[in-house]
Amino acid sequence: MNGPGEVRIVVPSADYDGSVHFHGALLGFEFQRSWPDPGRGTIFTLSGNAVLELLDEPGAPQVAGLFCSVGVIDATSLAERLAGLGVVPSAPLGPKPWGHLSFEVTDPNGLRIVFFEVI
Repeated sequence: MNGPGEVRIVVPSADYDGSVHFHGALLGFEFQRSWPDPGRGTIFTLSGNAVLELLDEPGAPQVAGLFCSVGVIDATSLAERLAGLGVVPSAPLGPKPWGHLSFEVTDPNGLRIVFFEVI
C-alpha cells in the first residue's frame, strides 16, 4: 500500500432507496456521489477516508456478521437525535469496559452500525 488509501465498505442492497434514505437523511452521513442504472449506487462518507457504497441489487441477502464502527464526538446527542427521527437502536446507549460510550443501529440491509464516543 502506498499510504492512507480509501477504506470502502460495499453493501449490496435489496432496499436501495430505503438504504439511501436511512444513511443520508436519518443517520446524516455525508453524500459523496451516486450514479444511475444499470448498476446504480451511492457513496457516503463515514469518516475521513472511510466510505460506504450502497449498490442497488434486488434480491440481495441481508448482511450477516459484518458491522462497522463510527467514532462520534457526542454519542448521547446522536442517539437522542436518531430516536427523535424514529430510528430504534438495536443495542442501547451505554458505557463499554474498553472506554467507549456507544449504541448500535441496523440499516435496512442488516448492516450493524456502532456509533461510539471515547470517554
